[in-house]
Amino acid sequence: MAADEINYRRFFDINDLAAVRMERDDVFEATQSFALDLAAAGTVDGLRIDHPDGLYDPARISRCCSRATRGARG
Repeated sequence: MAADEINYRRFFDINDLAAVRMERDDVFEATQSFALDLAAAGTVDGLRIDHPDGLYDPARISRCCSRATRGARG
């Protein structure tokens, strides 16, 4: 019944989601290294973090991204 009553703008049923442990350094590195490398090389001008409120520690993830791209573009 939830699938019928869920907001029409959702793409998926919440019961089908999987979690990624972004607070673990090895997981963060494995999942974000490509984007961070692009930012560090100056290939992209910025990074977007969707739904930081859903992260275990959003401030820490923000700091990690900032440190990983520091000095890439001023």
